[in-house]
Amino acid sequence: MQRYNLIDFIGQYHRNSGSPNTYCSESLDRSVILRVRTNPQPHQTKYYLVYRVGDSKSHYLSALWNSTNTSENGLSQYIITDTQGQKGLVQIDMFTLSIKKP
Repeated sequence: MQRYNLIDFIGQYHRNSGSPNTYCSESLDRSVILRVRTNPQPHQTKYYLVYRVGDSKSHYLSALWNSTNTSENGLSQYIITDTQGQKGLVQIDMFTLSIKKP
């Protein structure tokens, strides 16, 4: 299993025009990709994230759990976790995906 810390992914990622589900951060040299499960099992979320460092292969990042918080700006908000159980907040709008500490 790939180990990672959520702190390594905190920041803003901008939508890639060539692949609309890919969000890139040039300063971190990372990409975060939003994926959709077509037939999720009852214990799975419909949406999840994978990441890629540079041009390497993709690795699973986290499921996107619905957040009970609502945003003033109309952003979609989700909760994610890393391999150590640390939680983070993901906000997605039309052009950016932001990962923050809750």
